[in-house]
Amino acid sequence: MQTIIPVICFICAMILLVYYTQFYSPHKAEIDDSIAYLRQYRPINRREYIPDERLYNLFCERYTDPKVLSDMARDILNHVGLPNVNIPVYPVSEMNGKAAGLYKQSVFGSCIEIKIEGRMMPNNVLSVLIHECMHYYLRTTGLGFQDTLKNEILTDTSAIYFGFYEFIYSGYVNVGYIRYSEIKYINRILNNA
Repeated sequence: MQTIIPVICFICAMILLVYYTQFYSPHKAEIDDSIAYLRQYRPINRREYIPDERLYNLFCERYTDPKVLSDMARDILNHVGLPNVNIPVYPVSEMNGKAAGLYKQSVFGSCIEIKIEGRMMPNNVLSVLIHECMHYYLRTTGLGFQDTLKNEILTDTSAIYFGFYEFIYSGYVNVGYIRYSEIKYINRILNNA
């Protein structure tokens, strides 16, 4: 009996840990604010993003090619209602901090840089590209928050809001601002809208 009690306690602790990590969201308030904000200014678009098949296959083969990255960015922005946007996308090997991508805007125009590391697969690169394209969309449409973290969460939330859930879910877990469970939380909330 004495040996079974620690085993039962351990099993209970593991169940609670799994439950906690699956449903815990340190950013729940920011996510809820982002969803409410997007609903207020943009009608919900739950149309799933389906990239052009030829372009997607080319991207999977050559996801470090600047032209292919730029073509994919144009397709992503077209999906959210910004047709014919030509934003250059450059793969880089170094980037400050832990950032996987960076949207830059200057008087000379906009561009996106994506840090391509050996561990990154096409789905990781695509999810970073979607995130950076959402920065472009939000800035172009005048949407955003002053707080940096809230704005990053808005950016991730908008990607799911505009139909990129599958790509964010499959590739963004290791490089994003929000947790895996939060990606599922956002999608669940939006699907119940």
